[in-house]
Amino acid sequence: MLKIMSLDLNGYDNPTAPWPVRQGLVREMILDAVPDVVALQGVEKDPSLYDGVDQADQLGGLLPEYKTVIFRPALFANSGVTEGLAFLGRIEIEYTDHLPIREILGEAHVYPRLVLHACFSFPHTQFHLYNVFFPRDPLHSLQNLRDLMTFIKLYSGPALLLGDLNMNPDDEALRLLKEEGWIDLWPEFYPEENGMTYYEAGQPVGRFDYAWANPELRPYVEGMKILNGTQEETNVKSADHAGLLVSLNLQTQANQ
Repeated sequence: MLKIMSLDLNGYDNPTAPWPVRQGLVREMILDAVPDVVALQGVEKDPSLYDGVDQADQLGGLLPEYKTVIFRPALFANSGVTEGLAFLGRIEIEYTDHLPIREILGEAHVYPRLVLHACFSFPHTQFHLYNVFFPRDPLHSLQNLRDLMTFIKLYSGPALLLGDLNMNPDDEALRLLKEEGWIDLWPEFYPEENGMTYYEAGQPVGRFDYAWANPELRPYVEGMKILNGTQEETNVKSADHAGLLVSLNLQTQANQ
């Protein structure tokens, strides 16, 4: 069984709680779920904080089983702060690459983004994982997904796309994924549940975080669930986004 977790940390300046509190909750979430790979979005590195160590490497230091830590920044601020995507891995990642996300001239953009891709080799197949964090803007969303589909077509085999897409399930741009045959996994397993993952003032208000499987991967997917990293005594959450956990059995088809 291969388990993949996704979580948007949303950097240091998060309204839920100070980073040291949230860091402990994220660590506990990972220890409880025991994912083989963690895909993180909104990972920040600030030279003036925590000895300049990025959030992913800090978590890796608290989780010795996760020997692989890959942080790829997208934003480079004049202050030296960077922010981007990361993978934590208990298993070997064969290789990674990334796709910078283009801006549309004349349109507002919060900050540069990218897609982080990892490839894993198994006895019967290669598996591709795409970690994404899109801006919340309809024009950018459509262009981002078009670019992403072109990038994904460079590779073949089972693939999982996950992360903070910053879109609602009925947003027009998501039709592009469906037209390419990709499957939104949450309604596959929980058709009667809204699957909200984004919180405001501690209350769920939207589903912005997704896990999509391509047709080659779908037979391998055995389940998924939402991870709510919440401190029960105080109701403090690890971030203003819940995490996702997807379970795969990459031996399924090989054994049939």
